[in-house]
This record gives sequence, structure tokens and C-alpha cells, in this order.
Amino acid sequence: MSSIAVIYESRYGQSAKIAEHIVDRACREGHAVRLVRASLATRAELDGHDGYVVVAPVYFGHHAPELERFVRTYRDTLASRPFALVSVSNSAANPDLGARRNAARIAQALVDDAALPARAVVTAGGAIAYPRYGLFTKLMMRAIAWKTGEPLDTSRVHERTDWTALDHDLAPFFIAFAPAATAEPDVPQSNDPRLSGIRRLSTAPRSASFARR
Repeated sequence: MSSIAVIYESRYGQSAKIAEHIVDRACREGHAVRLVRASLATRAELDGHDGYVVVAPVYFGHHAPELERFVRTYRDTLASRPFALVSVSNSAANPDLGARRNAARIAQALVDDAALPARAVVTAGGAIAYPRYGLFTKLMMRAIAWKTGEPLDTSRVHERTDWTALDHDLAPFFIAFAPAATAEPDVPQSNDPRLSGIRRLSTAPRSASFARR
């Protein structure tokens, strides 16, 4: 059984949901998993794992600054083991090829700037989370959606993540590990006390809910 750390940052909830999806996959494959919020990460939480997955949301063309600081701070730790980046943006799900290429460029720039040898650099669609935005962001996102032909209904969240494609694109990362043991996997842990869905004790029931940020 391998130990994998899944590191994420999220303002509106979709990157957290993607991180939970990756946690679930790793658990099903028999790995021990720790979920770490980048802005709360400590060296002790990150040391000693066999692999790392970073889920990095993109806001208006740039990865979340908390995530960029995390990558700079812990670059050597991430580079020491198999590493994968999941860059989350609405551009990654845009039907326009140019928009998708730009999403891939932003993702690759994060690992190139840090000189990280990534097993997989994945772009994943996020969500247009109108109900979770402030007024200014909601108006700006709706204007962008109108120009790009994306959903305009501000009463609901429009999920853009292709879960099947995400699992497929992460395969080069997970193949780096030996076949998992058949024993029951450990329940994942989290360093974010504000998350309602990740427990510290293996005796607690599981829940998939996340605080929406």
C-alpha cells in the first residue's frame, strides 16, 4: 500500500470536489491518503508520502496564489516522488480549441516555472458557481459566459468537470505505484478543520461534503 498526499486550494468548492474524487479513487485502489489544504500545509504533513497530487484552481488566468506559494515552498518535496498536477479552470472545458490550449499552457507553466518533473499535467473543467460568487464576480462571470456561449442561469452551479476524462488523464500518475494490497484502505485525513467531509479518525462515517470556498 502506498501513501499519497492530495493537496488542493478552493474558493467556490469545485476544486475541493475534484480533490475528494481523487481521494476516493486512491482509496479504492488501496492507498493510504492524506488530504491537505495548501494554505494550511505543514512540512510534517507532507513528508514521507510516496506520491503527490496537486489540485490547482485557475481564477482569471492565474492559479490561486496560495497554491503557487505552496509549490514554491515545497518544490523539493514534490519533486522527490511521483507528482501530478490537476489544473482546474472553465477554459479547460471550453469548446473552443484555443481556450483549451491556453488552459494547458497555464498548467504547464506552473510545473515548468518550478522545474517539477510531473508524471501527469492534467487540465480539468471546473464549475460556473454563480450562487457562490459575490456580486462583482457574478456579473463578470456572466459577461464572460455570454461571450463564450456558456450557461447564463445565475440561480444554479454549472459543473464543467468531465470525471471520466479526469480519471483517464491521471492514469500515468497512478500507474507509478505497485498493485495495491487488498486490505481495507485507511480513511483519508485532512488538515482543514473547516471541511465537513474529511475525518481524522477512521472510526467516523464517511461523507463527501465540502465547505464551499
